[in-house]
Amino acid sequence: MPAQSKRKKWTKGKIKEKSNNAVLIDRDGYEKIIKEVCKNKLLTPSNLTDRFHITVSLAKNIFSDLCDKKVLKSVDAATKKTLYTKN
Repeated sequence: MPAQSKRKKWTKGKIKEKSNNAVLIDRDGYEKIIKEVCKNKLLTPSNLTDRFHITVSLAKNIFSDLCDKKVLKSVDAATKKTLYTKN
């Protein structure tokens, strides 16, 4: 019995804080994002997520919308990451 009581208690390790990102944006936020996107050379959905605190799925939808409008073009499309650049 004494051996069982002295078992090592495993720590849970580092816990990452959950970010509270927006799922929807308004027209002003969308225009702000478009202005910022036009300034950069290479863009990824994760860059947009970090900068504007939006979800990755929303960033992907914004990029696909801008690709349809011929503002951006897709440079490299991998399974998880997609690179975009100015057209």
